[in-house]
Amino acid sequence: MVFAAQTKGHSALLVATLATAAAHGVEEALLAEWEKTQPALVARASAMAPMLAEKAWRFEGEMLEIAETFDAAGLPAGFHEAAAELYGRLAEFKDAESPALALLLARLRKARS
Repeated sequence: MVFAAQTKGHSALLVATLATAAAHGVEEALLAEWEKTQPALVARASAMAPMLAEKAWRFEGEMLEIAETFDAAGLPAGFHEAAAELYGRLAEFKDAESPALALLLARLRKARS
């Protein structure tokens, strides 16, 4: 649980950060800053779309289990509950061919009424 909390939790935070940047029109600025300060994040973000498209559908339940594990340890569960929701929004890509990262980021954003 704790290994997946970090690895898959980090992936959720990374794509949520990118989706937020895209929604606010600052995705290119964020990527440029990462390129200067954390170039591995740029490479990881680019490679993430195929992996998420293939596996996100099964990460939702795992994130909820991790949230319970954190709660049982007396730690906040909210981060991994949010990660579960993000992964659930990508479940439609389970059997899809590798979508572009931009499409995944768009699907992460909840439609506003």
